[in-house]
Amino acid sequence: MECDPCLDLVVEKVQITWKYVAVPIVYCELADGVYSPRTTITPVRVITTETGSEEEKVKLQFAEIAKVNAELCSMKNDSCVAAIPLHWQIRPEGDRSQLVIQFGELDESGFVGSPKFPITIPHYKGEILKTSPIPDYIKGNYEHILVLADNSKVIVNARDKREAEKVINSIIPLIKPEFIVNSYGKGGFLTGKALIEERPVRAKLAKFFANGQKDTHPDWISKLIE
Repeated sequence: MECDPCLDLVVEKVQITWKYVAVPIVYCELADGVYSPRTTITPVRVITTETGSEEEKVKLQFAEIAKVNAELCSMKNDSCVAAIPLHWQIRPEGDRSQLVIQFGELDESGFVGSPKFPITIPHYKGEILKTSPIPDYIKGNYEHILVLADNSKVIVNARDKREAEKVINSIIPLIKPEFIVNSYGKGGFLTGKALIEERPVRAKLAKFFANGQKDTHPDWISKLIE
C-alpha cells in the first residue's frame, strides 16, 4: 500500500508535568454528642501542560464537595434522630395527621443536645412552626395520656403530674377543636426497671406528617431554635 506524500502525519510532542494544589477536605467530628465539620488542607497532584492545567477545575470540584460534606455533617445533629412518630395512632385511622415535636436535653449553659425525645400530636391544626408552642419541661416517669375524641392519644412523660399537665395544656390549643370535645386525661407514675432519667428538655425540631403512616416522609420540617 502506497502512502500519499501529500498527507504527512504531524505528531506534536506535549510536555506533561505534575503540580501540587492545596484543596479542602472536610470530615465530620463527634464531640460531646454534637457533630461538627472540620476542614483540613491537603495537597493533590494535577496535570499541567504548556497549554494549561487542571488546577482551577480541581479546586472548584473539591470546594463543592467540601461544602456538601460540611452541610451533611451539620444536618446529622437534627436528622440522625428518627422522625417517625413513636406512637403511630391505632389502625385503621393510622393515616391521621401527626405533628412531631422533638426535644433535646438542655444543659446549664443553655446548649440543647440532639432532638431525640419526641412528642406526637395528632390532628394538628396549625401552620409551619417557627418557634415552639411547648415550654421547656423536665422529662421523667409520670406519664400523662390525653385521649382525644377519636381515641387518638398525646403521651407526655414528665417529672410529675404538674409538669406533665403544663405540657399537655400547651398542646391542647394545637389540636383541631372537634377532637378536644369529649377528650379526657389519665396518668400515673411508671414502674419497673426501664425508667426514664429526669432531665430538662427544650423543643428543637418540628416535623409534620399530613397523611400519618401512609407516608413516613414529613411534609415539612422546621428548626425551632438555631
